Amino acid sequence: MSDAHLTDHEWKLKMAAEGKAVYVPGKTEEQIMAERKERERVNLRVCLEVNKDAFKAVERAVDNAMTNYGMAADAFELMSMASSGELVAENDFRLSQTLQLLSHGMRHLAETEGSELAEFGMMLFRALRDQSEFIPADAKGATA
Repeated sequence: MSDAHLTDHEWKLKMAAEGKAVYVPGKTEEQIMAERKERERVNLRVCLEVNKDAFKAVERAVDNAMTNYGMAADAFELMSMASSGELVAENDFRLSQTLQLLSHGMRHLAETEGSELAEFGMMLFRALRDQSEFIPADAKGATA
């Protein structure tokens, strides 16, 4: 029997079922491009009025965020390894004290640098909500 009546998709599925080919059905290039265009980010410039001190605080918080998250992850990983191994007994009070100190440190970061980032995020949220504050990046006279 001829395979001439099969569509391209059906033929590929048949070959894969017979073990003669590997076929993973997916989206066409047109479908992918349409979805990509739908998700494409619009480049916008936003103008926020902040004083120099507030800007420096946000800049510092952003710079420190990655380091702080990395250090927290390292600390929790160490605590996990220590409590699951022979390094620290489950009932060792030093483990809970260390976790408590880590908690205080993370809380302090959340209340200082975290609040600066949250305030900046709210400014961006309000600017997004009020579209009049946005200027398209490709607007006449706009600079990159």
